[in-house]
Amino acid sequence: MKTELLVGITTAAFFIVYFLTRARRRKQNKRPVKPGTVVLHQFLPSPLSLSGSPPCLKLETFLRMAKIPYESRYGLKFSKKGKIPWIEFNEEEIADSNFCIRFLRNEFKVDVDCSHLSDAEKGLAHSIQTTLEENTYW
Repeated sequence: MKTELLVGITTAAFFIVYFLTRARRRKQNKRPVKPGTVVLHQFLPSPLSLSGSPPCLKLETFLRMAKIPYESRYGLKFSKKGKIPWIEFNEEEIADSNFCIRFLRNEFKVDVDCSHLSDAEKGLAHSIQTTLEENTYW
């Protein structure tokens, strides 16, 4: 009896979140975007932080640190590669947070964390970042 009730509540909650997200996405997708503005597609924010997803949080933090104009679109709209977060910029779509950051660095000519490092230090920073992202994800 308790299991059936729990499954029912979970299913109802899932459908409520799904339909609210879908309605919100329709409303957001109708708004035009200024040229030169990055559109960041990501999961809905949680009450405690901007995002519960580390890649979404990393990409949004990069956009804020680099002072790149962006607009967030929340929902479950996945990229063509099936990933979230992803960005749109001047009708170009880029998926995966690392590829997005690389694209934005080249497009906006910004480097928020490595401009003062030597080549050896940049290599060390890259290896530490990759190790942390790949081995301490969840």
